[in-house]
Amino acid sequence: MRAAITSVFDTSAEKSWENAKLRKTMFYICDGLLSFKTHNLPEKFVNGSEAQCKIWFFRILPGWKHNWWIKNIDPIRMKIDSEEYGGLVKRWNHIIKIESLKDKQCFYTDDVEIKAGLVTPGAWLWANAFYRYRQRRWKKLINVGFNVA
Repeated sequence: MRAAITSVFDTSAEKSWENAKLRKTMFYICDGLLSFKTHNLPEKFVNGSEAQCKIWFFRILPGWKHNWWIKNIDPIRMKIDSEEYGGLVKRWNHIIKIESLKDKQCFYTDDVEIKAGLVTPGAWLWANAFYRYRQRRWKKLINVGFNVA
């Protein structure tokens, strides 16, 4: 199954693109629903970045070991393509795409392909809620000028 969620951000595509590649951005936009315990995630994602982490739901419920590989970062098309899996999820291939809309606005899309056997419909529902949450957090991040610790 595939879930694709798009928002309009009130910031330039270039600013969103630079922040989309940062670990601190990922931690901030996921915080509250999902957190990660890892020591090998680079501060800035690059082609070929790999990591394994323990995920936690709502900061208190332990999840599973999650693996991801940054397959491609395309600076021209402003696109990050990752292949991920863990626990019951056999495939969680995630694409982040940023497109310039006008001077100080852009489209931001999370597009994820999910394969998780019998739990795929539940994982798809989670993905829809999760990426909508992440995009609301992105908007908060933009409102504070991308200033997070």
